[in-house]
Amino acid sequence: MHTPGHTDGSLCFFYRSPHGKSYLFSGDTIFHWNGRWATLVLSKASGSKATLADSLLRLRELNPDLVMSSGFVGDVAMAAVTRDEWAEAIDSTVRRLKRSSR
Repeated sequence: MHTPGHTDGSLCFFYRSPHGKSYLFSGDTIFHWNGRWATLVLSKASGSKATLADSLLRLRELNPDLVMSSGFVGDVAMAAVTRDEWAEAIDSTVRRLKRSSR
């Protein structure tokens, strides 16, 4: 899934297992930073806060059971999430992006 914003060419991969679980490989689009969801815009690589916010809102619809990121700060690069936790992770990240755009 093309998820521009971090960079113009950012991609995420979503896999729905035949065993009922779903997995999101989020790359650097959204990741854990010491236990908090975060993101980063690389404007020199055509990243954009507005585009990233749009991409995150598309990811919100996926409702993964496990999110694995290539970028992270802290102990682990993955997090099990409930539907509500995922929605709040996306919503809070989008709010921070929009605040920093002002």
